Amino acid sequence: MLWQFDFLTQYVKINHRIIIYFKLEGQTNTVTMSQLTNYVHRIRNFSVNARSFLGCVVLSFISLGAMQVILGLYFLELGYTESFVGKAVAARTLATGILAIPAGALIEKMGPKRILLMASFLIGSSLIVQGITSNKIILIGANLIYGSAFAILLVMMAPFLSNNSDDNEREELFSFNFILMTAARTIGTLLVGFLPPLFFNTILAGKTNTVLAYQYVLITLGIISLGAIIPALFIYEKENKFNCSKKKARLVTSLKKKRIRRLSLYQLFFGIGSGMIAPFFSVFLAKNLGAGSERVSTIMFLYRAAIALALFLTPLLTNKFGKVKSVGVAQFGSLPFLLAIVLVPNFAVVSMAFLLRGALVNMARPIASDFAMEITPDTQQTIASSLMRTSKSIAHGGSATAAGWIINHFGYQATYFLTFCFYFISALLFVKSFRELEQKELQYRTG
Repeated sequence: MLWQFDFLTQYVKINHRIIIYFKLEGQTNTVTMSQLTNYVHRIRNFSVNARSFLGCVVLSFISLGAMQVILGLYFLELGYTESFVGKAVAARTLATGILAIPAGALIEKMGPKRILLMASFLIGSSLIVQGITSNKIILIGANLIYGSAFAILLVMMAPFLSNNSDDNEREELFSFNFILMTAARTIGTLLVGFLPPLFFNTILAGKTNTVLAYQYVLITLGIISLGAIIPALFIYEKENKFNCSKKKARLVTSLKKKRIRRLSLYQLFFGIGSGMIAPFFSVFLAKNLGAGSERVSTIMFLYRAAIALALFLTPLLTNKFGKVKSVGVAQFGSLPFLLAIVLVPNFAVVSMAFLLRGALVNMARPIASDFAMEITPDTQQTIASSLMRTSKSIAHGGSATAAGWIINHFGYQATYFLTFCFYFISALLFVKSFRELEQKELQYRTG
């Protein structure tokens, strides 16, 4: 029996043994069930800290995935425009960017356990607040709190995983973390399609009050996020003494490092591009394609599933091309599909282009993150992560605000063309900046 997928994979069942063929540039790599079992065993051998942190990631990113779909729809149901959606997204992402560097200092001062407990509480609480009010100022404030709390999680992610893994498992841990993030966000998008009808038939007793249903969804997401407190309690940390003068010195040193400046600049251009389109995915699908919340949820589920599948293939990509070229291949490869989304007036083509673009561009993220930590000294990893997160988040927030205005005046095509330009620049910058460094310092096999 044979299942043929449209791209990259085939699943063949032969004599009760499953073999997975990964096709890449004419090469075939075979993975048997025993190898998959070994992969699961290696995951179970991750440190307690790593597994606890992954648990926090799953619960936090379930709510993130759902919120990224439902929040724009919720604001539209409240009678607000895309301009307000852009402002709310800007508040969230700018807070993430501005708080990224202080978050790095807080992590080192308070330790990962206490700071993660605080972040989980604030993430959950801010979602619940958005579910019980429609006041513009409070909604913006809740997004500021959400973004600030998520800054902590995002900034500590790369250095925490790097410090709680050895060289042999680090790339695998980073890839698995991104897979979990994607899977969790996929579950979140499914909840957006599943929960409103459930609330219509139960709590709302058959009344189709969409605003109230969305509010119940946000409250549910807040409760799920609060659940991240439980795995955070299992994190073990050594005493961490904090020295402000050393912290400032490391910040100045990091800013002087050419490679860290280039990494931050790469994140800046990437953030500008993503801010132009990512916050408006659900609104774009609803307005341009006429999709309801259930249909939007289904498309976003397939989008996350395509990303998850692509992330499983990142080791094959890096083995063939090396990490730097892999980032370029994935990002450049996504650009034609990006343009197809707004240029081809066909729902099936747009949907497929949407999935392929998301899969390719997101393949680059764990590769770039892992590479950034490998070329950064251990003492500067938290600061470097903070600087990169700040660059991306501020760019994302600023461009989201601009995108809301651009969409209202020029339509969605303009934002997609601008994203094309910024993605192209970011990929070119990354490849030209680090290709020689990878060959000289890391000596990866580039096939």
